[in-house]
Amino acid sequence: MKQKLIWNYDIKPYFETRKNDLEVKKRHSRNILKAEIDFSLETIWKHIVISLLTTQNKSSKGTKLYSFAEAQKFKLTYQDCLSNQNNLGEFISTTVRGITWRTNVVSKELIANLKKIQETNWEIINLLQSLNRDSLDRSQERDAARVLFQPGKLKIIGFGPKQARNFLQMLGLTKYEIPIDSRVSNWLNQNQFPIPVHRELLASEFYYDLILDAIIDNCARHDIFPCMLDAAIFWEELTVSKEKKLADPYSIYLTKYVNESVVG
Repeated sequence: MKQKLIWNYDIKPYFETRKNDLEVKKRHSRNILKAEIDFSLETIWKHIVISLLTTQNKSSKGTKLYSFAEAQKFKLTYQDCLSNQNNLGEFISTTVRGITWRTNVVSKELIANLKKIQETNWEIINLLQSLNRDSLDRSQERDAARVLFQPGKLKIIGFGPKQARNFLQMLGLTKYEIPIDSRVSNWLNQNQFPIPVHRELLASEFYYDLILDAIIDNCARHDIFPCMLDAAIFWEELTVSKEKKLADPYSIYLTKYVNESVVG
């Protein structure tokens, strides 16, 4: 019999306070209404790159990764990689250096993925297009995520349970399957989740599914899609962290001290 966790925390009041946040509205448009779904090679490649870069790396506003991902001109496009195939490893390493401490690992993963995607003639697009419909249920989303990280011809090198969900969510294709990152883990641990959520265990498919099923079931009881709860948590951390920093007298003093020291 499949093990199951019951998370009875009432998420409705929390979500009501955040439902008008910018990221929540954007997530509703992209993942619920499926507005502007883009299956271009460049968009798919960009989200593979970002999903790999977010592994063990903070991507919140103000970080180098956030700036890299949100830049008006993406610096590691599919076409760029094709144009630099003779020295692709060096090109990728130079581009992502300073953004991640996993520079060499990410470089090798992207080289392998570029080769694999080309060899399969971008068959991954068929999988992604199968998710672009309103009648999709949670099991179909999970099956698609598994295809991306379990052994097989469509597996993305370097993807685990979290990266696969991150990739699909960024493309706007999932409502139920969310990436459980440090942000979500911390929030769950602070809000009566039945067991401690350990980030290092989330690489296990069994453990990841156990945690995610409890989130999905609780969201269903409150008529909230998991991707929307995830957006609320993301935006809360972004805004509250900034507010706390600005409100903290010691933080203000420290910033002033550092600035004066640099100038002096």
